[in-house]
Amino acid sequence: LAAVSDNEIVSGSDDKMIRLWNVSTGKCLREFGSKTSLVFSVTYICEGFFLSCGGSNIKLYHIPSGTCVKSYETPRISLAVVRLDDERFVTGSDQMLHLWKF
Repeated sequence: LAAVSDNEIVSGSDDKMIRLWNVSTGKCLREFGSKTSLVFSVTYICEGFFLSCGGSNIKLYHIPSGTCVKSYETPRISLAVVRLDDERFVTGSDQMLHLWKF
């Protein structure tokens, strides 16, 4: 889970989907289709963007358009993704961390 605003969260799932939720109503506002693998982790990046990881893919999504705007290929299955700052993020897998630039 990742908060993307005061009233919205984004979640990843083992059904290979990422969903944007309204916290007040509990309704799904949008679905982002990963369709390639389970979604292990999501993290908010900045206004309008979040990252997801699953399998050997890291994807940067634009929330308003619902599109994946960039993909990163990883050498190992990534289980977690964390934003470090405005320029970098980290992914984690078994006994390894990878540092990335946006």
